[in-house]
Amino acid sequence: MEMKPEVVGRELIKPASSSPQDLLQLSLAYVSAGPAAYVSTIFFYKTVSGESLDITSGRLKTSLSDTLSRFYPLAGRMEGDKIICNDEGAVFTEASHRFSPLGFPQKQPR
Repeated sequence: MEMKPEVVGRELIKPASSSPQDLLQLSLAYVSAGPAAYVSTIFFYKTVSGESLDITSGRLKTSLSDTLSRFYPLAGRMEGDKIICNDEGAVFTEASHRFSPLGFPQKQPR
């Protein structure tokens, strides 16, 4: 059985506050000792009983926006061997899937 998620939405999330003006351009050597690489990450979230998906999605977007303010290079764009800290934002893709993966941790919230 093929398990294919359905993309519900895709949005560019901008930082909650602007990047520092004195660091608008960073060398990759400043940020990382290794080669630059794009990393795609998927997080699975269980719905909270009684909470709508819109509320959960909104909280995740707000959290990402706040995080991009603290780690402002992640909201920039790479140009050659530099990161341009231009506050363009990060892509937030929301998808839905109906499956219960076997072996997926079923840790209960504390």
